[in-house]
Amino acid sequence: MLHQVAIVNSLSQLSYSVINNCVDAVIIQTLAGTIVGWNPAAEQLFGYKAKEILGNSIKTLSAPGNIREEEMLLGQIVQGIAIKSLPAIRLHKKGQLLAVNITLSPILNNNGTIIGVSSIVRLADNALLEAQQLMLLAYQDHLTGLSNRIQLIDRLEQAMRRDERNAQYGAVLFIDLDHFKVVNDNNGHSVGDRILIRTARRMRSRLRRCDTIARWGGDEFIVLIEDLSDNFANAEEKAREIATKVVHFLSTPYHVKGRMYYCPPSVGVAFFCGTLQSVSTVIDNADKAMYAAKSRGGSQFIISAAKPVRPDYLRATAEADTFDNSNEVINSHVHVYKTTATQMDVDQSNNLSG
Repeated sequence: MLHQVAIVNSLSQLSYSVINNCVDAVIIQTLAGTIVGWNPAAEQLFGYKAKEILGNSIKTLSAPGNIREEEMLLGQIVQGIAIKSLPAIRLHKKGQLLAVNITLSPILNNNGTIIGVSSIVRLADNALLEAQQLMLLAYQDHLTGLSNRIQLIDRLEQAMRRDERNAQYGAVLFIDLDHFKVVNDNNGHSVGDRILIRTARRMRSRLRRCDTIARWGGDEFIVLIEDLSDNFANAEEKAREIATKVVHFLSTPYHVKGRMYYCPPSVGVAFFCGTLQSVSTVIDNADKAMYAAKSRGGSQFIISAAKPVRPDYLRATAEADTFDNSNEVINSHVHVYKTTATQMDVDQSNNLSG
């Protein structure tokens, strides 16, 4: 018995030595996605020291807006499926995107039960790296590194299909920086570009990593928020909290080249739940709400009252009058939520009433 224990200990020490001296990054995670193993090559590749990353989620290494890929991979591993040389994009500690190949294998205990996942990660070769970089250019805004319009539309289409299956409400935040055009015209594109880059950084650092943040064009940004709730009132409350947060942290002045610039946001919020609305309708509702916020002086958000009807609700009430509230959706009224809790309506022509 003691001899067997000695053999096991020797093998454990040997495994530890092999992993630590491996030229490829080796990452060990639990089935909950918590990182519990991190070798020196992983530290060199991703920039995190072991003491910084151990205990954190594997999603820390996911590219912005690509969190769900980890969930998909973990689902395959739980089924005992090994994944070899998967081309992927991961995130360095400093924010750079890395084109890598990942091999994932299940870790089993003595009873053959899967208890974790081992990942071997290496930088992609030049040919693959070039292909992935071209893919990034197609889906990424070159200035800010955020998703671009093409990727945002693709992500929104996917989110609407997922939320239709799960009967979850999601939201789109349409953001425009007030006074930006004046600042950009009077001080040059170098100042304007720095403000846009810092806006992107603020949103990346303050919003959830699973949210898609995109530059729509110019000084306009869109945030895609999924899985808010299966209850509209709860979803609206969560969206209001996020929008309040966005208005707050984007209202902080920007210090560029020794000067201070103030470009607070006007934000429009629109909801979706499934594919009964089109992508363009959801974005258009958020856009109208944003312009209504801007017409009120900016530095605030407005929530569109174009309430989406849950697909499961329509199915459950197919023989009833399911369109009692359809005028509210079609007319796209919006409600204003400010710090004073003032509420008013805005019609499609952005005229205030009430």
